[in-house]
Amino acid sequence: MNERYIVAHDLGTGSDKAILVTLDGEIAGIAQRKYPLHHPEPGFAEQDPADLWAAVAATTKEVVEKTGVPPASVAAITFSSQMQGLIPVAPDGTVLHPSITWLDGRAAGIIHKKLWTPPRVRGYNIFRLLKFLRITGGTPGHTGKDQIGKILWLRDNRPVIFEKVYKFLDVKDYILFRLTGKFVTSVDLAVIWWLLDTRGHRNQWHEGLCRLAGITPDQLPEVKGSAEIAGFLTAGAARELGLTEKCAVVNGAGRALENLDLLRQVAIP
Repeated sequence: MNERYIVAHDLGTGSDKAILVTLDGEIAGIAQRKYPLHHPEPGFAEQDPADLWAAVAATTKEVVEKTGVPPASVAAITFSSQMQGLIPVAPDGTVLHPSITWLDGRAAGIIHKKLWTPPRVRGYNIFRLLKFLRITGGTPGHTGKDQIGKILWLRDNRPVIFEKVYKFLDVKDYILFRLTGKFVTSVDLAVIWWLLDTRGHRNQWHEGLCRLAGITPDQLPEVKGSAEIAGFLTAGAARELGLTEKCAVVNGAGRALENLDLLRQVAIP
């Protein structure tokens, strides 16, 4: 019986690392590509999503080719990813603004002005704080690094772009779209957007919290479990990665979780 493999990616802030493993977790090969972080203004930290995609495509292709593994033997691809990078896209997935990364603090002032309005306790609007805690189990901070602050910043500072946004995505969500053509996120990433109703594990975007950011739930990706299959490679993605359209794309998670532990839960087709 032919061995089957998984390509697991560590999609970090400075580089993408791809590791080719067997279904039992035995390492067959590793590849890495670096990409830049841009600081166009003080407090800004952006990345070009095209750079991230190019790195994922290159490392996947390299790690498969240099190990000599037949592309048809790669059963799945998955990710652990940097979190809280905001990427707004058009209906066809065209990127409308560079990724506003988790390091970016541009929204600190606007989140204080627009979200944490008086009456305040330790800088928080007490009524909104209780609402966030009741629905999500947590709350945005003061730094502006949370997604809601970045969305508010776009609404006030890039209104033309804001009006064109079809979906707001995290970094992993964008890569999943490039792979499958589907807009999907994982629960662990969605939770820290602080717009997700987590009560009773319902894990659905909350309309009232979305309204605070000036958006609607349908502008956010579908929420699935980390071990669920988000889709399969499109023909175009398969060509760029050097794989086949039968390769499953497992949703994956933020970098707080380990891919190999996660993949033990997945029923690879």
